[in-house]
Amino acid sequence: MNLILSIPLFLYSIGRKLSLFLSLSLLLILGTSLAFSNSFLTFVILNFLVGASTTGIFSSAFVIGIELVGPSKRTFSGMCIQLFFSGGVIGLAGLAYLFRNWQHLQLVITVPLFLFFLSWLIIPESPRWQIQKGKFSQARATVVQAAKVNGSNVPDTILDQMMPVGIKPSKLQNCNMESNEGSTETDNLADVVNNNQKNKNRLIDLFRSRVLCVRTCILFFNW
Repeated sequence: MNLILSIPLFLYSIGRKLSLFLSLSLLLILGTSLAFSNSFLTFVILNFLVGASTTGIFSSAFVIGIELVGPSKRTFSGMCIQLFFSGGVIGLAGLAYLFRNWQHLQLVITVPLFLFFLSWLIIPESPRWQIQKGKFSQARATVVQAAKVNGSNVPDTILDQMMPVGIKPSKLQNCNMESNEGSTETDNLADVVNNNQKNKNRLIDLFRSRVLCVRTCILFFNW
């Protein structure tokens, strides 16, 4: 359990996109190896590691999907991600009917994963993560490209306030994004950077508050 929990926490420090594809690489290697396990002990160990790698994939993909949309769209985005998850579970039942040998089934659901590496070219890094890490030039490029795809334009004033090139995150203490008609749809990412710099969250923080502790335990139980 500690291994499964620590993998996403470690991977988030290197970026959502990179963590997603590293986890995907692990799953491809471990899942393929699992099909050729020749002992029960090997099967159990590899199956455990496969579960750990899928945790990294799901959590990274979920976070990217949530952070790339505005607050009002996050519920819909999260539901879409969960629908694909549920659809995969249903599809697995159909594949298990067609492939009765578990080793063949394991290969069928694992080997096609290499196709997902083609998505590296179209999946952007989370601009929120880039801002939190002070990668403002990369964050600007990501936001500008997203706006271009959506047929819109981000004013330079907002880009300069939220992602000032050549300025460290610690200097954004007094940076506030100008409000406009869509301000209710937008988070102040400068505040996100400031909070991230001041507070280094740890896993134990999930258990400091009684309410948060109960909710965390419920989520652990559900998953």
